[in-house]
Amino acid sequence: MSFLCLRLASKGFSLPYRYTFQRNFGIGKRVRQRRSDLINLKPIKVAIVGRPNVGKSTIFNRLVGRDQHKAIVSNVAGTTRDRREGVGQLGELEFTLTDTGGFEDVSKYEESFLASRHGPSLLEGMLDQTSTALKDADVVMMVIDAQQGVIPEDLAFARFIRKRADKEKILLLANKSENVDEIFDIERLGFGEAIRFSATHMYGLGDLYTQLEPFAISDSPHKESNDDMDVDNTVKVCILGRPNVGKSTLLNGLLGKERVLTGPTSGLTRDVIQDSYTYGDKNIKIFDTAGIRKRAKLYSQNVSAPRKGQNITASAKVSEASLEDVSITDSMRAMNYSQVVVFVLDVIAQKDNPDARGLLTKGEISLLSEVVSEGRALVIAANKVDAMSTRADVIQMIQEQISTTIPILNGVSIIPISAQNRDGLDMLNETIVKTFTSWDTR
Repeated sequence: MSFLCLRLASKGFSLPYRYTFQRNFGIGKRVRQRRSDLINLKPIKVAIVGRPNVGKSTIFNRLVGRDQHKAIVSNVAGTTRDRREGVGQLGELEFTLTDTGGFEDVSKYEESFLASRHGPSLLEGMLDQTSTALKDADVVMMVIDAQQGVIPEDLAFARFIRKRADKEKILLLANKSENVDEIFDIERLGFGEAIRFSATHMYGLGDLYTQLEPFAISDSPHKESNDDMDVDNTVKVCILGRPNVGKSTLLNGLLGKERVLTGPTSGLTRDVIQDSYTYGDKNIKIFDTAGIRKRAKLYSQNVSAPRKGQNITASAKVSEASLEDVSITDSMRAMNYSQVVVFVLDVIAQKDNPDARGLLTKGEISLLSEVVSEGRALVIAANKVDAMSTRADVIQMIQEQISTTIPILNGVSIIPISAQNRDGLDMLNETIVKTFTSWDTR
């Protein structure tokens, strides 16, 4: 059976994962175990970078564990915008992967797909995110499309990363290498031979392992960190809410750094972004999510919503509306995975709406009801209170509306904050921990 699989693989056929993995590594589990007893491998950080649509997110999804949140994949340019991290493993080699947005030259923003819709500031923000990933990484994995060969955008990005990362830690990965005999102009990048890889067919894992292993060799044995082992002391928190209410700004404030892109344009966040910080004796594992709105509002008259049972990820190739649909699905999955939901409310959004019946919209009331039905602990963060006259009036208005629409939420914690000014975040953290403790002891 193994001989037949090898023959099929040599002809370019896709194999089941277990055969592909064995073929790529070429050695059995016992041999790898004996080898790992002779050398110490430390976890490393690997950044996946490159121009749009070369398969960076597909590679990320293939290498991270199955139980982790996957990156959204589509052929819409600019699908990935923020840095997304996940833990991967090849044999005995462990690493943290960072998926980044596709590189586009800011000086040519007039020709950019993203800049035409969101302005050049989005491109600049994505480049800042990529620069941070390059700085933090032990290994930079530049991905190119082997079927297209090296194009001007690849050369421009090579110049970009050469200024920000040591050449010694840059690996060149030629994705989509199945059935490709020669990659044109590969020497122009100046990074040596490329690792031939196929994320779709899981081809090239052995070569990738061989190139990554030298960066992980350590003189001392690797020890598990306390944060990884102390699972009982971890609180999983999900930031949820409508688009453009300040969720990503809140995440940056809680982490004390510019972790994700923010701006006045709604829909900047696509993927679920995971990070962590410490408050008191608790490890807070926090998820920033895409804004959630009704599916009926996603689709115009010219674009139909996916039918029941239809592959939503495939439909994302047709329209950005379908892509947002996938983001919302991921956001709800993050909510189900979490223990505490921080629901962010923009208190001034309904201020000038004559038809408003309170600070909460119908969509927000429906979303809050779903959080309750899923049995998650809830904290409401009333954002942008600095634009209101008194905070007490804001809390009272929210409480009155909740008591008439969702009576089961009477007594829910409502914390007035200003994410932009980072005001009220200590009280929010304290309330998250208290709410979790109460919820966990029920």
